[in-house]
Amino acid sequence: MAETDADFRVIVRTNFTEANSVHVPELIDQLGGLYAGDPRFRVIYRPVGDWGGPQGEESEAYAGKQAEMTKLDLCSNATEAGLTTADDVFLRPNGSVCYAASPWSFVIRPNGVVNKCTVALRDPRNAVGRLDAEGDLGLDPELMSLWVDNDDATDSGCHSCFFRPSCQGAHCPLVRIQEGTRPCPPQKVWIGPTITTAASNGRQR
Repeated sequence: MAETDADFRVIVRTNFTEANSVHVPELIDQLGGLYAGDPRFRVIYRPVGDWGGPQGEESEAYAGKQAEMTKLDLCSNATEAGLTTADDVFLRPNGSVCYAASPWSFVIRPNGVVNKCTVALRDPRNAVGRLDAEGDLGLDPELMSLWVDNDDATDSGCHSCFFRPSCQGAHCPLVRIQEGTRPCPPQKVWIGPTITTAASNGRQR
């Protein structure tokens, strides 16, 4: 892809744990050899999360301040390797809104079931339709509304938030559906490291 002159955008995502994060710089060096200076390629680093399931405490989920500082270090390594990170995208208007909140974003399962979210695959509220042979998605308006209308419209906390233009209270509709709480994005929670990362992109350009 890098050897073509095609117009496209790619985000290369790397998930890391506390144990394997020390090896990610090796990958960064390899990617730098392929994509350095090419703005079509952006990189993003995210700690492995605990999304539930039978593994419980045995998972390698990595969270908290240390995980965010590790992410910042990896982003710094990436910019030094000539790569462009994607974190500044999340600071832009609408930049932290989840794809599941978009009325035009869908997941089509092998059996034709239409989902909004790529995480809650077993949640019946995520089965918003079924694709038929004629190409009709068969969308359920009430289930669709759970995902696309679950935002800052009636959330007073969101109304007073400095990060509202970016996430619009729709960073994760799944959190609102399952827990009934506003889903603040990590870019807001860790605004300092996020701004530092975005600034490093600006210095690189």
